[in-house]
Amino acid sequence: MIVANSGYAKIYKWVDEDGKVHFSDRKDHSVEQELVSGKTEASPSKRSSTR
Repeated sequence: MIVANSGYAKIYKWVDEDGKVHFSDRKDHSVEQELVSGKTEASPSKRSSTR
């Protein structure tokens, strides 16, 4: 059985020389980046209610 998980994404974070924070799903080897997320999930406030 094969199960696909579309909720997985690598998110990278870096701060530029002006102090602005950036996020990307692509690794850029020209700047120092931090891996900040490996799995994406909707927060409870964003989930739809079934009531």
